[in-house]
Amino acid sequence: MSSTDFDYTLSFEFERCSLVELRGISQCLLLGGTSMCIPDFYDLVGETIQRMRKIGYDMKKWEHREMVKFIQDIWLTLKKLNHGYPPTQLMINLKEEFNMYCGTAVPSPEISPVTSPEVKVPKIMKKAKRS
Repeated sequence: MSSTDFDYTLSFEFERCSLVELRGISQCLLLGGTSMCIPDFYDLVGETIQRMRKIGYDMKKWEHREMVKFIQDIWLTLKKLNHGYPPTQLMINLKEEFNMYCGTAVPSPEISPVTSPEVKVPKIMKKAKRS
């Protein structure tokens, strides 16, 4: 086997990384990497979206504040990488997911329609006679 037959491609298993490790990897990819690292950063964003879906509406809780800050940092980085062009589908997905889980409106549970009770017509009262 010659040295040219071996694949030296580095691949990340983001699903095994903690949030702190993801933050470090994102900084390394963007600050110390070349433009060839950008697809890896997009994969990291995809993993972040998956984790956000797992957490769900609990994203608003205090214990997930670091995840929220990480997502906001990723959003700002995506905007910088986009250079002012219209948002990419990845950016749209990230923003929609974040707004769904961290927005102010929480979807109400589905309720079957309820019929309103019948309204009785009030009776007209006659004035009482004085004797």
